[in-house]
Amino acid sequence: MKKTIFSLALGTFGLGMAEFGIMGVLPEVAHDVGISIPVAGNMISYYACGVVIGAPVMALISSRFSLKSIMLFLAALTVIGNAIFAFSSSYAMLAVGRLVSGFPHGAFFGVGAIILSKIAPPGKVTAAVAGMIGGMTVANLIGVPAGTWLGHQFSWRDTFMALSLFNVAVFLSIIRWVPTLFDKSTTRLREQFYFLKSPAPWLIFAATLFGNAGVFAWFSYIKPFMINVAGFFRRRDHLYYDAGGPGNGAGQRAQRQNFRPL
Repeated sequence: MKKTIFSLALGTFGLGMAEFGIMGVLPEVAHDVGISIPVAGNMISYYACGVVIGAPVMALISSRFSLKSIMLFLAALTVIGNAIFAFSSSYAMLAVGRLVSGFPHGAFFGVGAIILSKIAPPGKVTAAVAGMIGGMTVANLIGVPAGTWLGHQFSWRDTFMALSLFNVAVFLSIIRWVPTLFDKSTTRLREQFYFLKSPAPWLIFAATLFGNAGVFAWFSYIKPFMINVAGFFRRRDHLYYDAGGPGNGAGQRAQRQNFRPL
């Protein structure tokens, strides 16, 4: 089971890098392709659109394939999407690359959680899922600053090409360490939305909406703000993300406490 968790954690690390890695090289992307920084910021939105589209689509077809096959498909999309982005020469190609990169995000977490719920011993499912999600935390703590540094030393294209190659390793690890399982759930798609009749989920949605809006606003434009407004050195901008990483980790740790549920 540990190798399966490790494989899935590698996947969430790659997704975290794909989601947040662009924010450290956003001005370089804008300059290289000939667009403004606010327009380049749309690449973050395109990734989010891919997330929104991918999760429900995969939910519709998940019962037709093994969970391992789905994860391999999602990992392949991350390879392709990041490669498209790395070789983009126009705004349209950038947008396509981000859409494809974002498509696997939500589904990977969901399918990964199902896999772990089937192989983890009783009482260990939560810990196993937390281990998988830990890859995202490591991406924020270490991966994003490292990707920003790499983009400065070489090119932002090298950052995303390296990320594409990393996801090839994720693909191979899934082949090797993730068992072949099936989800035989017969719940219809419409039935999965019955819980929305209760007010509690809407409170959670609101907290998620405003929380993520704040995080993405900070991540998206902190670099141009710190350089162009605050006057910090461009070569030190990876340190801004280093400062945000521990805060993210502290939040992850805090959420494991026994708070009263809604």
